[in-house]
Amino acid sequence: MNYPAIVVKMLTRALLLILLIPAVSHAACQTTFSVAWLEWKPYQMLKDQQVTGIDIELLKAIMDNAGCAYHLKNIPWERTKRYIQSGEIDLAIGASKTADRRPWAYFSEPYRSETMAIFVRKDEYPIWNAAQNFTQLARLKPRAAVIHGAFYGEAWEQIKDALLVHQLSKYEQLFKMLHIQRTNIVLNDLYNGEELIKEFGLQGQITTLDWNASVDKIHLMFSKKTVPQDDIDLINHSIRQLRASGEINAIISRYH
Repeated sequence: MNYPAIVVKMLTRALLLILLIPAVSHAACQTTFSVAWLEWKPYQMLKDQQVTGIDIELLKAIMDNAGCAYHLKNIPWERTKRYIQSGEIDLAIGASKTADRRPWAYFSEPYRSETMAIFVRKDEYPIWNAAQNFTQLARLKPRAAVIHGAFYGEAWEQIKDALLVHQLSKYEQLFKMLHIQRTNIVLNDLYNGEELIKEFGLQGQITTLDWNASVDKIHLMFSKKTVPQDDIDLINHSIRQLRASGEINAIISRYH
């Protein structure tokens, strides 16, 4: 059958358009992710009416590179964990991979690391720094303040029940309690602690011990109820690409 020339031309043009469609279009995530964030400088914060910070910038780079859509929801950490477990939230950023979370959460490859420091008042530094590990510190019987539901490393998990521990919901409360001598030590992310100490004008009054509670790898945490493995594979591939290209380190270095 002979087709008119104009029909042949239209069919040829349509075939070319199909061939020019990017190959990645079929590789986008199946999930439009609901992502929990909380005020946690310099990782997650509201600045000039925009949510920004290390984790937020890394999330954007990872998800954009993977072809995954998402939207942010401001949710406290302890509630975030419950929502990941129930499937009300798909993804949490800045998460440690722990044994108690594995039954209900998947984890990405690590995308950064985290140092959990031990903060004390400078006038009490010689007392608490006489200890060089948690076993020795527990013998000194300090009062401690932590964020409820946060992970501070396996060594802390083994010793925490031997101490009086205040579990709080806001990071600012940790340093307010330390400043007014309601607690002796605060366990917190090093950079978040430094940000809050500077914000409260306490640089001359609070310092860290010479050793850390932990240095841990940090992951994206997914709900097992809502996120398919194919999406996690795409995101892991994106993390590997961005790590190899230097983009992840470039984002982190803008804040440290």
